[in-house]
Amino acid sequence: MKNAAHHSSLLAAIFAAVILAMAGATAQAQPHPSQPVRIIVPFLGGDLADRVARIVVRKLDEQSGRAFAAANNPGDNGHFGAEIAAKARPDGYTLLFAPLATYAAATGLRARLHYDLLDDFTPVTLIANSPQLLVAHPSLPVKSIATLMALAKARPGQIRWASHGNASLSRLELEMFILLSNVNVNGILFRDGSAALPSLLVGDAGLLFDSLVATLPHIKTGRLRAIAAAGSKRTRLLPELPTMAAAGIKGFESDHWYAILAPEGVDAPAVSRLNDEFGKAIAAGDVSERLLSLGFETRRSTPAELAAILRNDVAKWAKVIKASGINAR
Repeated sequence: MKNAAHHSSLLAAIFAAVILAMAGATAQAQPHPSQPVRIIVPFLGGDLADRVARIVVRKLDEQSGRAFAAANNPGDNGHFGAEIAAKARPDGYTLLFAPLATYAAATGLRARLHYDLLDDFTPVTLIANSPQLLVAHPSLPVKSIATLMALAKARPGQIRWASHGNASLSRLELEMFILLSNVNVNGILFRDGSAALPSLLVGDAGLLFDSLVATLPHIKTGRLRAIAAAGSKRTRLLPELPTMAAAGIKGFESDHWYAILAPEGVDAPAVSRLNDEFGKAIAAGDVSERLLSLGFETRRSTPAELAAILRNDVAKWAKVIKASGINAR
């Protein structure tokens, strides 16, 4: 009886092991993603970046039949959500909708972050660019980078140039301009970043780097004058506007990319499939047009291309921060 019972228990154990092995093999055979994917959006629900993320997520659901869910985790200017994503299991089922310029600049600005942008994430793909423009109040006799340079040299320290605050991206762009052009201007910092554009609109300041979505309505009505595009390429919405680099400020490049990052350690096949899924979503005509209406231009990349952009942005802003002496305070 004991032998029979032992034999029966052995068979049961073998059967259970076979079932587990078959289940494991089936799970491995299933293409990623085979369960819901959470995309952390590190901003409040309803803000502009959140709207962009949700347009892409809805298209992912439509085309794949799988559940992609956007989850808002705002706080600390987007860094709280980045920390959550960095510490998630590296299985490809938690992703981050990442504002790369914000994170890259913070790497050089802040003495302590609870994640490392270069070491704690696996790049998946670019999603979109939010173009930045250099804009001027019409009372300032500047219509191009050439006339701006001439005026700045004729009136050193007199041009009032606004930015959204001490450690803001518009301040970093101003400092990059000063570093590359070697001109002397009067930088105006606002503790409340929302005050910079109104200050420009009433003529209290003469120049400002700001987003296309914020400035385009005022450009169209003539309340502001567009001087140059801050990014590496011209923007589709103002194709006649030259880039800062093309207009004479060599080396100036400020692309405000949004990208998808995964925790470090996600395997290459899963990253490749996610790259394909996102690539198809942003290539859809309705997605591209909806994002363009919000001032965003879609752009896909390979994981390797995104990794290179990350390294370049961290190094670029670190150089500007060191030269200008900015700190996050």
